[in-house]
Amino acid sequence: LNLSSASYVHSMSNNQFNTTMAEQPKPRDEESEVLSPWLKRWNSKKIGFHKTGVNEFLLKYGHLIIPNFSQNEKDELCSSTETVTACNTNAENNIRIFVPLCGKSVDMAFLAKEEYVDRVIGIEGIRNAILEFIQEQPDLNIKEQHQSSDSSISSQLFETFVGNKITLLKGDFFDVLQTTDISVDVIWDRASMVAIIPSLCEQYVKLLKHIIKPGGTILLCALDKRTGTKEGIQSGPPFSLTEKDIRHYFNDKDWI
Repeated sequence: LNLSSASYVHSMSNNQFNTTMAEQPKPRDEESEVLSPWLKRWNSKKIGFHKTGVNEFLLKYGHLIIPNFSQNEKDELCSSTETVTACNTNAENNIRIFVPLCGKSVDMAFLAKEEYVDRVIGIEGIRNAILEFIQEQPDLNIKEQHQSSDSSISSQLFETFVGNKITLLKGDFFDVLQTTDISVDVIWDRASMVAIIPSLCEQYVKLLKHIIKPGGTILLCALDKRTGTKEGIQSGPPFSLTEKDIRHYFNDKDWI
């Protein structure tokens, strides 16, 4: 389990979904109730949830979301019928991947170096997490973008960092619902949904629909707590997300 960002425990009424002419949207303050606990964790280096290696499930199932996935066992995987499309060497080099609640996950650097990935887009609420990622991944040449003349909603809601095949957005995850310029083919949810309190999961799914292209693919890493006390099973983050829960949220959707 690679949990690299905040659990969004605020009520929907506290989120910035509506703006007026008098109040322009802006990135959420890290001292806010939503982000301050995680700001303290990053500042004090209490980030045991961060993993230094590429997620094992991404390594195992990446061939299902990325054409010509560069693993040693690629040739063997491409012989199976379930991966024939993903392994098609004639696929266009234009896969855009969204990594929600990304922290400084090394998965992003790994994905950005894949031949058939056009861009990785990560979103994170804590600036220090992004700055540490930039420092630890110098070959991606990530720079902060200062676009004061850009009037787009996303430029006002998020601080933007751009590098080689990667864009990092610093701000409130749920504010993505206000944007119109984020569109992706694949979502790599590496334990992001289990960081969301269950009452916000429907809104989380709505956000995924908002940014993924019709027919897109979601690779989701969840946690099913099957043992322990009732209180322990229901507590989080990470919160338990069973196969039944996942089917409830995604099975009848015609956009993935």
